[in-house]
Amino acid sequence: MRLSKKLEYAIRALIYMASKGRGRTFLIRDIASNNEIPKKFLELILLDLKNAGILTSKRGVSGGYAFLRDPSEITLLEVFRAIEGELDPTECMREMKEKCEGQADPSWCALKAVMEDMKRTVEEMLSRWTIEKIVALEKELKARSAENLMFYI
Repeated sequence: MRLSKKLEYAIRALIYMASKGRGRTFLIRDIASNNEIPKKFLELILLDLKNAGILTSKRGVSGGYAFLRDPSEITLLEVFRAIEGELDPTECMREMKEKCEGQADPSWCALKAVMEDMKRTVEEMLSRWTIEKIVALEKELKARSAENLMFYI
């Protein structure tokens, strides 16, 4: 499974925003420059996140984007759905076809059954991870990395 750049950038932007503290408003240019995300692409991503009820936006001098809800309540599954839509790994799942290609009866399609199991598993995993948990993990990994860089004379 490979993440699209759009999804990767969305997650990176949310991690950045959450790591800077609650209640703040962020300018697109600041999020983009601090995360090496193309500004125009980020505008589209943040709009998708706003439309999904994850972020809110404010116009004007003190405007920008902010969390609509606490990062502890925002799961990766929500972010995935906001950016990519539903997780449907096969065409017959995406199009809700009654019949699988090459199968007389959809109940015979073993591939569809396997893909449905994979979808459930991935969705369960994505729903366990919140933006806040990822920020905490990032802090822990940075602290561990800093410890390993210490050297003694």
